[in-house]
Amino acid sequence: IQGSTNWAAGGTVIDRQSAVSTYGFYLYQTRGIYLKNMVIINAGTAVLVYESPGCRFEYVTCKGSSSYGIQLSKCTASFDQCVARDNTTAGLSLDAANVVWQNGIIWGDSHAVTFSSGSGVFSNSILRASGSGKRIFNLGAAGSAKGDYNDLIHAEGAYVGGVIAP
Repeated sequence: IQGSTNWAAGGTVIDRQSAVSTYGFYLYQTRGIYLKNMVIINAGTAVLVYESPGCRFEYVTCKGSSSYGIQLSKCTASFDQCVARDNTTAGLSLDAANVVWQNGIIWGDSHAVTFSSGSGVFSNSILRASGSGKRIFNLGAAGSAKGDYNDLIHAEGAYVGGVIAP
């Protein structure tokens, strides 16, 4: 699914206009979806991927969601040059999911990345969490994160990482 590359004219913007229980994209039991050049704003969750292996995202921005920017469950996905910013709960949430995130930004969210289970590999990216007790990597007992060449920013009492209490 290819959006416009004409960023000067605004590009392709999906504005849900109601950040309660809405999705920009909900991928359910699909395989190999490729989403490129999209901006998704004002959703409950901008992108939800459930039981959908091998999805790929490039130049996708998810901002202003009342819950998650991107939520992955029981799937694998890769993100290149994507942005998740100013989402209320977390920029990226993983539940039994595996993700590769490279050359992207997760900024302005309470937690940058939340793992109940699953794994993430992050490279050449900027990740930021802010607020007392918030985390860049909020890991569940079965979550793991690996990274290389990232800029990790924790502000206003946030931590780089921690484990979610059982």
